[in-house]
Amino acid sequence: RGYFRTHIHVQGAPPGMRPIRAPLVHSFDEDEIISVANAIAIYAGLADDGQTARATEALEIARINARSAIAGVSLYPAYPGGAFRSPQMAPGRYQNGAAWDWWAGTQIVAEFARGYSNQAYVHLAAMAKAWSDNPDDIPEWRTVDPDAPVGVGRPSGSGHYAAAAGTMGEAVLFGLFGLELSHDTWSVTPRLGSLSGQARIRTPLDNGESYFLTVGQRVSRERGTLLISMTYATNHPNQG
Repeated sequence: RGYFRTHIHVQGAPPGMRPIRAPLVHSFDEDEIISVANAIAIYAGLADDGQTARATEALEIARINARSAIAGVSLYPAYPGGAFRSPQMAPGRYQNGAAWDWWAGTQIVAEFARGYSNQAYVHLAAMAKAWSDNPDDIPEWRTVDPDAPVGVGRPSGSGHYAAAAGTMGEAVLFGLFGLELSHDTWSVTPRLGSLSGQARIRTPLDNGESYFLTVGQRVSRERGTLLISMTYATNHPNQG
């Protein structure tokens, strides 16, 4: 159907293991559910180009249908009420259809890296707005209500969520600016398009010093022509 299943139910048992109970049967088509696991598959390189194209489209359809302004929707459509015993797993909550900032970051990185920069930038800008509207905290997840107007749901779960800071930082530095720096190598693959901007990263060394890598892009127009100039610098000893 153009996307990866989140899971399939186990049937039977491997040789030598105790047989399991009969597989769970739902009253709905579980394979209609599009989960953020597709973004993880793209990010991890498990999807080829054709699968990436279809899964990226499916994830965006799921986000739009869920009426979430941000990427990282855990799954859509959500499992119906009563499918889980925990009240926190009601539809549009927690792992059952909520939107997660840290999964959004991973999805954005995957989109930038695999050639879907326009969609990635839209998702990155939406996350930036969500963070600027509520600058005092980064939530673990946000509620999603398909019956509500399109928007960013109520912050929930743990506050000051470090995982989201990490993946969103990767979305900006690696995804948008294309900076990669390790002890052995470096590369610059900016995906700024017609945007101006600059960024700098560094990798600490055991001797207390560090390698750095910077990139800057300036965009201007002259007589209807778009002019783009890029500069980069590093103190890394190896060729990049």
